[in-house]
Amino acid sequence: MEKGIWHAVCYRKKNTSMITKLAILVFAFILIPILNAYAAETAIPDWIKNNAGWWADGQIDDGSFVSGIQWLISNGIMKLTQETAEPKPEVKSVDLTISSSPILEKYFAKYVEVFGVPIYATSGVSDDKVLHAANVLAQYLDNDADGTPDNPLVVEKIKANNGGIPLFSEPDVDDDILYTASDEYTEYCWVALYEDETNPRNQFDASLEEILHMITQCGYAEAYPEIFGEHEDSLIAEYMDNARGGFFDQVPSSYPAGAWYSYDDYTCEYECMITEYFYWTMTSILGAQEDRLDEIGHEWKLNTKEKVMETDPDIYNLLTDPQYKLPTIIPDGNYQG
Repeated sequence: MEKGIWHAVCYRKKNTSMITKLAILVFAFILIPILNAYAAETAIPDWIKNNAGWWADGQIDDGSFVSGIQWLISNGIMKLTQETAEPKPEVKSVDLTISSSPILEKYFAKYVEVFGVPIYATSGVSDDKVLHAANVLAQYLDNDADGTPDNPLVVEKIKANNGGIPLFSEPDVDDDILYTASDEYTEYCWVALYEDETNPRNQFDASLEEILHMITQCGYAEAYPEIFGEHEDSLIAEYMDNARGGFFDQVPSSYPAGAWYSYDDYTCEYECMITEYFYWTMTSILGAQEDRLDEIGHEWKLNTKEKVMETDPDIYNLLTDPQYKLPTIIPDGNYQG
């Protein structure tokens, strides 16, 4: 039967209208496989088979042939299923408003939640600094500003690891609070930010660095441990060692000639070095370091997208790979999701 109907589609008489032809094609290509699936189990009446042959020879019209198909459907010989599109996720606006802190109230008076990721601030931090940090976090997580995180897996990993940003007015109080938080409650994956380095006038906005550190350390490293993991065997670690001119588990006394990543903070161990490498490469690709070579050149020399592409193409290709949904625009503290 399949052969007869196929020939009918190919050789139908010329005076059939274009719309009818399209309809018959739909029947032939969509319904025939369904019909064949049931033909093995259910007897097809002879008159249906005759109809197909007569229709192929032009002895009956299209309406009669379609009526035969409809009879097969109505009598359960041919069964149709309808696929429905997956419902689109509901897009909710992000409420970047300051409220009281739900935990550690004796330390933090202010709180903003961004896609479930918290920012805590001490009472001395001004509201505009808190909201700026929240906007930067929102822009990093929802870089296309469609109201949902670009990479939900990364956000879930951040939340699962109790990731967040504690925002302090004075640098000398953070250690006490962070250690107390870990002892009294649970382990947190926090990266501290300070008021005077958050969106300062005529200086680099350190919130671009510290918030990205939290996202990569608590999110990407956990979501893709073989790629972005902060350990020796990850892919980004391989690229970092190439940028430093070799493997160093601690900061060396001097880096090899030709190294373009030469971070020199002796308190920063191997895992920390990966975090910093991720930051330098990502923000340079996004254009945040273009005018800072004199300031940062002693530890990072590829301060533009073009330099990263030319000298460190492996990391450029990794961080621009669309499957990881990393940012493509540097945040400016004005989230419009």
